[in-house]
Amino acid sequence: MAVTVWYEHDGYQIKGKAAIETSGPNFEAGVAMVKQEKPFLDPKGVVIVDINEIYITTPGPDNGKQL
Repeated sequence: MAVTVWYEHDGYQIKGKAAIETSGPNFEAGVAMVKQEKPFLDPKGVVIVDINEIYITTPGPDNGKQL
């Protein structure tokens, strides 16, 4: 799985193996986080990513470099 995340002017691509969990401590923590912000939502699962690589996607000389 690959996800690109932008924060203000900085961007990163995160790569890793993803798993969906529908019960257990990770699921319960995810539900609690969602309910704090959006109590009307009813989460069915959480995605857990085991991160293997992170790359810079910010425009400039470091674009494409692995962290």
